[in-house]
Amino acid sequence: MAGLQGFSYQGPLYEQVYKSLRGRILAGEWELREPLPGEAWLSRELGVSVGTVRKAMDQLTRESIVVRERGRGTFVRRDAEWRTHSAFRLCNREGAPIACEIRLTDCRMAIATEAEAADLKIRSRMKSALTVLRLQRDWLAGDVTLCREKIVVEAARFPRLREEIDEKAETLFATYAQVYRQTVDRVQWAIGAAATADDVPFAEGTLSIKRIAQDSRGIPLETCEQKIVLGGSLVQISR
Repeated sequence: MAGLQGFSYQGPLYEQVYKSLRGRILAGEWELREPLPGEAWLSRELGVSVGTVRKAMDQLTRESIVVRERGRGTFVRRDAEWRTHSAFRLCNREGAPIACEIRLTDCRMAIATEAEAADLKIRSRMKSALTVLRLQRDWLAGDVTLCREKIVVEAARFPRLREEIDEKAETLFATYAQVYRQTVDRVQWAIGAAATADDVPFAEGTLSIKRIAQDSRGIPLETCEQKIVLGGSLVQISR
């Protein structure tokens, strides 16, 4: 039962299957243009009945995570792509995407600031020191930094995250889902102009994007702040 190993959710069996499949879908296990395995195949893999898989698929369909196409199969809906990819695409002046290399430049434990504790809603759940993990990443085109990103997570919720992440993935959502069974259900965005900060090596102004990724209970999994260069490139916002 590969898809249910280590799964601790308690409830009806079809809900356990639904939660497991949902986590794998949102982690990007199946491509958007690739049909999901059939119900019979999934029932054998998970060790449950076809009827149980069908009820789980019904729930995924109702939530618009997958779509069934008669004669073709079941597919991940295109608008679920934001759950594993960044909100923006960097493009040149002609609108062609810029291929960026993502580098992890800093990763350290720290005591949460008041703003971080508030954003992550960890003050009410812990009485001891509120510890967070801060990751800084640069998005580069050649040797030019186009975006500087800071991700903050609650350290107690994601132990050993530094060793588990794919440093070059656009987001860490897949690691949250695959390693910690913590799936992103919704994201809050704040987008606006920002003055160039001393720690951002940009000669011109920047666009500031902040996201707070939440689980199905509305509890934040991460905060992420991105400062994107405006000179020499265009930004396409996908969500």
